[in-house]
Amino acid sequence: MIGRAARNPDIFAHDGVSICIILSFFIGLATSFGIGLLTLVVISFILAIRNYNQPRMLTYILIMVAVDPVMRTYLMGGVLFRYHSFDYLLLSLVLINFLYGGRVHLKPIRIYMFLLLWMIIGLLISKDIVLGGLSIVGYLGFLAFYLILWHAVDSPGFGDILHDGLRYGILASLLFSMLFFLSFGIEVFRQDLFDEFGGDYINPNSFSYMPLAGIVFSTLLVKLFGHSARKQLIIQLILFGIIGLSGSRGSFIVGGLAIFFSLSGAIRTTRLVFVRIIAYFILSFSATLLKTSGVYTLERLSTFFQEEKDLSTASSGRSEIAFIGFQMFKSRPLVGLGTGSFRETFAELTASYQYFGSDFLRKKQGDRIAAHSAYVKVMAENGLIGLILLTGFLLSIYKARTKDNFHIIAFSILVISLLSTEFNAKVPWFICAFTIVMYRKNTTFKHT
Repeated sequence: MIGRAARNPDIFAHDGVSICIILSFFIGLATSFGIGLLTLVVISFILAIRNYNQPRMLTYILIMVAVDPVMRTYLMGGVLFRYHSFDYLLLSLVLINFLYGGRVHLKPIRIYMFLLLWMIIGLLISKDIVLGGLSIVGYLGFLAFYLILWHAVDSPGFGDILHDGLRYGILASLLFSMLFFLSFGIEVFRQDLFDEFGGDYINPNSFSYMPLAGIVFSTLLVKLFGHSARKQLIIQLILFGIIGLSGSRGSFIVGGLAIFFSLSGAIRTTRLVFVRIIAYFILSFSATLLKTSGVYTLERLSTFFQEEKDLSTASSGRSEIAFIGFQMFKSRPLVGLGTGSFRETFAELTASYQYFGSDFLRKKQGDRIAAHSAYVKVMAENGLIGLILLTGFLLSIYKARTKDNFHIIAFSILVISLLSTEFNAKVPWFICAFTIVMYRKNTTFKHT
């Protein structure tokens, strides 16, 4: 059932895994989004375990990378697939590699290991050791992707393995992003409605990384395997429209950047009419859905362009969170407050009357709020030493770049993503590990 994709580069090739993904989608339509997603995750997880520590495992890992943001949130109440089950699988890969004498091969990885070690030391002074420990497990995702790719890249048929994984990831991202809106609609992103009436709530920034994964994978198909940029553009625009519906501005920027790179040098001026027609239909569909589902998404995206909005409103409170993070940093600048301490300390600080001048902080008084940015999180929890190590890690990737534009765009995706998300997002980590390994090994990609 799980044969290689036959010699058909089409993303919708009717092989066994594609059928399983499509079947999971229809199960979700017939029952619920959660049941459909659980079906897909169980299948992917079993296939990954069956190919444990083998190159083919990468194919099924990429399916879980595509749906991981929603999987971690929506299946949180499960037993087998709790919040960090995928992270535990990646953690086991890291442990097995080092138990059997695996080596850290490259300078960026060595710096990252020092950063990881410093974060582990930070647990000793943490106010929330459990949350800090779970954060460490999430940080290991990057190291796991690096090890998987490093050992798989020289294997026979690696091009087929990577190509299949990207196709399946795009298909899962596309179908389950659409299934999500068919099941819930835009209102599931309304935190105010969730607080007032109760019910399901998905953070729009977390959700948006599911369609974003599809866009990034599609860009890889274009740049690495020579897929038609115009054909992939249709899929990319649908996924980009879904990101727009979520109202996540960070993913909106990163997704647009990936699409721009995918199209660069691929579409002549005379072909832009085609692009505009497709874009018109996608935007028309989105506008219709918005008209029937509320203006919440437009309100979020419009804050980019409204000069009269203050910084707190324009950033949906991110600037205020960063401000509180800086107050944490000032209280213990060298070593930070300890890995996992941000939420607890945020609740303590915002309970103070001195911050009541901010509407956002007044509403969030005493709440345990996440940092929403890797840079803010490291600054507050791991201090100046953590910031230096994180900066050194990013600079080591930048300095190792080649003249190829793909390396530059991958680095940009990583840096921008860390502005609006913490370390648990799998897409930027995969792109980062992929870039380091591929250019270090000077690999040529082929698929049969």
